[in-house]
Amino acid sequence: MSYGGDIEEKDASIKAGTRRELLEESKFIVEEQDMEVMAEILVIDENGPRLTLYYVVAKVWRGEPGHHEDILNPTWYQARPIPHGVPEADEKILPLILDGIKIRGHVLYDENLHLLDFKLNPVEDID
Repeated sequence: MSYGGDIEEKDASIKAGTRRELLEESKFIVEEQDMEVMAEILVIDENGPRLTLYYVVAKVWRGEPGHHEDILNPTWYQARPIPHGVPEADEKILPLILDGIKIRGHVLYDENLHLLDFKLNPVEDID
């Protein structure tokens, strides 16, 4: 399952924001020490930089999935093979982070959200 959200000013870190978003959207409780930030990806479109995505992996959590109005029909998938229908960039990013490779890079999309270009660089750590 993949959840997403925004890091807010009140969040002390990416992990703190991730913890808060997971609790809000899924009712899962994940401790920050059980999370690992695996990727930092700048998303660029025809208007320039749009947003930065952080991919955070947690292998330990507590709780059962709950309902949230933003997640209408949550669906669980095996990590491999990468599920059909994920964004094109995720087809490149997810195998790397599932192999334990931390990456920093960018993806460039056109106005129809087709991947035009990407650069993914392995890094030691992501702050």
